[in-house]
Amino acid sequence: KRTSKNSYFSSYEALWQNKTMIELTTLSGKIFFLNPDLIRSIEQAPDTIICMTDGSRFPVKNTAANIQEKIIQFKRSIYSSASEREL
Repeated sequence: KRTSKNSYFSSYEALWQNKTMIELTTLSGKIFFLNPDLIRSIEQAPDTIICMTDGSRFPVKNTAANIQEKIIQFKRSIYSSASEREL
């Protein structure tokens, strides 16, 4: 079954709104979403490179500090959602 382009992007929007991924920007300016649990390391010299657990690498415009902050916010949203469900 083929998915229309609009529903494809809507699913990405839903992922971002549900905070299952972080939003990053490629060097060419395109926005994409990445699961931060799959990040192995982040290099910054001079461009920022995200190294994934599977060995793939993504050059991005975001700084290492910006990515780190996005990951912290992502983790906080998960833990705060979990603690709210326990109440």
